[in-house]
Amino acid sequence: MYECSIHFDDVPLDELEAPFPPTISCDHDRQACDPCLKSIFEAAIGGGRLSDLVCPDPACRTPLKRDQLRHLVSRESLKL
Repeated sequence: MYECSIHFDDVPLDELEAPFPPTISCDHDRQACDPCLKSIFEAAIGGGRLSDLVCPDPACRTPLKRDQLRHLVSRESLKL
């Protein structure tokens, strides 16, 4: 279990599609659950805020690349 840093509830590790941080450049443990990552990244894409496509950890903020987003958002959102 870990606490999602976005919605602050406990999340079982076995519910994660990918138990690693959002980018391959992150050097920290996973801190946000899949539904929260999907929600914030799809909202950023839909709103044209591509600068918001970064690791949500305030100490990290590593930009995500398109191939990393494929595992976190729907196909439809990547077509925008």
